[in-house]
Amino acid sequence: VMTDLGTLGDTPLGLSVSLAEDINEVGLVVGEASVPNGQRHAFLWENGVMTDLGTLGGPSSRAIDINEAGQVVGWSLTPNGHKHAFLWEDGVITDLGTLGGTVTTAIAINEAGQIAGSSGNAESKERAFRWVEGEITDLGTLRGGVTSRATAMGEDGRIVGYSRSAENVPRPFVWEMGVMVDLGVTRGRFSAAVAINEGGRVVGAYRAPTGESHIFQWERGVMTDLGNLGSAVCTSIAINRMGQVAGSIRSGVGWYQVFVWREGVLVTVPALAKGDMRVTGINTAGQVVGDSPTPTGESQATLWQIVSR
Repeated sequence: VMTDLGTLGDTPLGLSVSLAEDINEVGLVVGEASVPNGQRHAFLWENGVMTDLGTLGGPSSRAIDINEAGQVVGWSLTPNGHKHAFLWEDGVITDLGTLGGTVTTAIAINEAGQIAGSSGNAESKERAFRWVEGEITDLGTLRGGVTSRATAMGEDGRIVGYSRSAENVPRPFVWEMGVMVDLGVTRGRFSAAVAINEGGRVVGAYRAPTGESHIFQWERGVMTDLGNLGSAVCTSIAINRMGQVAGSIRSGVGWYQVFVWREGVLVTVPALAKGDMRVTGINTAGQVVGDSPTPTGESQATLWQIVSR
C-alpha cells in the first residue's frame, strides 16, 4: 500500500517537490517540501495534513528526524546564508549552534532528547557531534582519522557513522560513552555505518573489491554480511526495532528501487512512476517512508505500508 504525502503548495512554475526523511512509531512523517515561493521548508505530516515548520530566518530548511515526543531535528539556512542544525518543539524552532564552523546538521534525536549530527569546526573539518541540554560536543575521529560524520543515534545514546582517514577512506564507527570504536569492516575500500535500532543492532554498507555494494549488520562485535541484493549499488538503509531493514538499490534498469529485507528475504516495493526512488525510514508497524517519482517527473514524499502475507 502506497500513499503520496503531497507538498506545502504549488510553486509558480507548477513543479512541486516533497522528500520524506523519517517516520516515528505513531506514523508522523518529517521531511522537506516545496512552498509557494519556490523554496523548500521542513514539514511535519500527520493524518493527511502537512505542516510547515518554518526556518531559522533563511529561505529553506529540512527536517531529518523525529522522536516519539514529536521533537524534530534537521537543518535550516540562517539569514546570513549559513546552514545550521535546529530543534523544533511545540511550534518553536531553535538554532543548535556549531563546533566553530559555519555549517552544521542534526540527523537524529532519541527519546531522551539527545541529538546527533555533524558540524564544521574552526579548522573547517567535519566532525560528528552530540548535543545534550544546550551543550554541543565534538566526538572526534577514529585513530588516524581526519573527519567524522554521524548518521544515526540509538535510544541508549550510542551514535554511529563513519570517519575518514588522511587517505580519504571511510571507516564505520559506533560511539559510546566518550569512546569511538572501529566496527572493523575490512572487505572493501568504502564502508559506513548508516543506522542503529533500539536494540543496538547496526546496519551499513561497504563496497567490495569487485565494485559491488553490500549491506552488513553489526551487533555485539559480530559483523554479518546481508548480501549485495543483486545490485551494483546499495544505499539509504534504515532499520526498525524488529530488525526489518529497508533501503534503496540500483535496479537492473538503472533506477533506484526501494526494498525491504526481513528474515533473509528481499522484497521490492512499487513506485508511483518509473524513476529513482529513495527510502529514509521504517517503523515497527512496517511503514516505510522515502521518495518516489510521479508521472510528471517530480519527486514526492511517499509512505509504503508493508503488508504481511
